[in-house]
Amino acid sequence: MEHREATVTPLTEIHSLKAEEWEAYREIRLRSLSQDPEAFGSTFEKENAFPADFWQTRVADGARLPHAHPIVARTGDAWVGLSWGWIHPDEPTIAHLFQMWVAPEARGRGVARMLVDSVIEWARVRGAAKLLLGVTVGDTPARRLYERVGFVPDGSPIPLRPGGELLEQPMVLRLEPTDRLPRSRS
Repeated sequence: MEHREATVTPLTEIHSLKAEEWEAYREIRLRSLSQDPEAFGSTFEKENAFPADFWQTRVADGARLPHAHPIVARTGDAWVGLSWGWIHPDEPTIAHLFQMWVAPEARGRGVARMLVDSVIEWARVRGAAKLLLGVTVGDTPARRLYERVGFVPDGSPIPLRPGGELLEQPMVLRLEPTDRLPRSRS
């Protein structure tokens, strides 16, 4: 009888960014912009030019501010996904989902859903009534994911970038009051 070794696929977990992880965040953010340039309002060229202190501040602020939720998906030691939740302090009932991206090697395994679910739960805990995002217009896996979760179009498509031809569709997920947890006093 032949002996075969079983291969074990490491589990993917969601991880909140820590201030000291700014270099790894920079790397995955730039990778997302490079590999899927039509998915983001920003560009690789623009963000690649940011100095180190910009990245340090972005991640440090995200890690410490209660109205920010920067997260990554990790499989073993590899960062395979990214997402950032944000609630503007002047609009505490409106949450936003930005920078959503999953590496090609991790797609089709539920990683995107884990990231979106994490931001939804974070928004509910903070008392948000709705979660907003923009997705590139078209029948894309991202758009289908958002629709499965319950997002619906919110207005007409708008330019993804100023002066560009690509459009993004604003979408909204209403977080019903019965679904929300009590707002924290932070």
